[in-house]
Amino acid sequence: MNVHEKGKDKLSQHLLKYLENDVRSEDQMITVLIKRDTNISPSSFLETDMKKSEAKVLERFESINTDLVQIKASQLNQLLKNPAIKSVTAEQTYHLSLDVASKVVADSNVSIIDTHLDGSGVTIAIIDSGIYPHDDLCTPQNRIVAFYDTFAKKETAPSDDGGHGTHCAGCAAGNGKSKNGKYKGLAYNANLVGVKVFNGPTTSTSTIISGVQWCIDNMEKYGIKVMSLSLGGAAINSAQTDPLCEILRVAQSKGITVVAAAGNHPPGLGKIDSPAIEPEIITVGSTNDFNSVDKNDDKISGFSNVGPTIDGVLKPDIVAPGTNIISLRSPNSEYDVTFPQNRIDDHYCSMSGTSMATPIVAGLAALLIQAKPEASPMEIKQAIVEGAKDIFHDPNRAGKGYASLKGALEKLKVPLNV
Repeated sequence: MNVHEKGKDKLSQHLLKYLENDVRSEDQMITVLIKRDTNISPSSFLETDMKKSEAKVLERFESINTDLVQIKASQLNQLLKNPAIKSVTAEQTYHLSLDVASKVVADSNVSIIDTHLDGSGVTIAIIDSGIYPHDDLCTPQNRIVAFYDTFAKKETAPSDDGGHGTHCAGCAAGNGKSKNGKYKGLAYNANLVGVKVFNGPTTSTSTIISGVQWCIDNMEKYGIKVMSLSLGGAAINSAQTDPLCEILRVAQSKGITVVAAAGNHPPGLGKIDSPAIEPEIITVGSTNDFNSVDKNDDKISGFSNVGPTIDGVLKPDIVAPGTNIISLRSPNSEYDVTFPQNRIDDHYCSMSGTSMATPIVAGLAALLIQAKPEASPMEIKQAIVEGAKDIFHDPNRAGKGYASLKGALEKLKVPLNV
């Protein structure tokens, strides 16, 4: 299909290539994210050309002036002439990308108990496959304060048929009750909000955006201060035009510190995933701590994605343990059934990935917010990055180095005995 010259600069390169080379029929229905010009009202935009093109608006994301639209390829070509359209991108596929690990970040000489920080008063949103109501999250009190299912479009009882989100929740905020405190996350008294954006191993751009938007809309109600995204997809757009990056910038501007996984690929092949390419958020790579608190023998995990980003920005920002991490098990979930060999006991299982490193850093962010509630997301990021321990000297793989509670507190100018 020949795309009008006037419309080419509005299309992402990935979508332009698809329209010009891969569409077999101009009557083929495609689903795209259309960003509206902020100077054009949505009503007039939809009532005129959108109506004529028989486009179907599936969902509207007002905070980023973007519509999820189903439309014929030929009609999109005509619609591109409308000056109300700023940019168009394709729906994208995203995938799911504590004992010793927590102690590595907390530093062997500065224990979590010594600082009196436990995440109290801070809520961490886990954007993932869900959260199983595990004893380590619900006893002695239930700390899962809300659960939103993007597929049902409503709040429901906590659940996790994937298993990934529960493990991540434990990495951030498990209290270790089922093992006498052994497998404890950094923010072991923080509250949690579960946001289900996965039904199976993959999901879409708009589904994740819906989950993030719900967190923004409900941040005051539930005290959401940190958002953890252990997910990623190929970075096919610049962060400036990536719709998921844009909604995360909005979350940051509202006061939510966003932490995302760099992504997992074979050594030397993986570039930083979306949305971790976003410069404003904290991007986390993974290390192998070899089950010891001593950092000197640690290495960057072979699967941890390598920077810079598609835009040439230095990433990841930070690294944390992500190899063979023991955390919460969701019984009979997809992961639990598929990998029974990774069960530790009835309560815990082991997983590896930048997915695990990410909520550990999210837990660290929660401690810093507890220590200095007035700190902005940018101040929290700056403290974490500048307070890192750089033992790797490899910025494209390790960023500024190991996340460190001690170093971050010093940069935040908070006394260690807070």
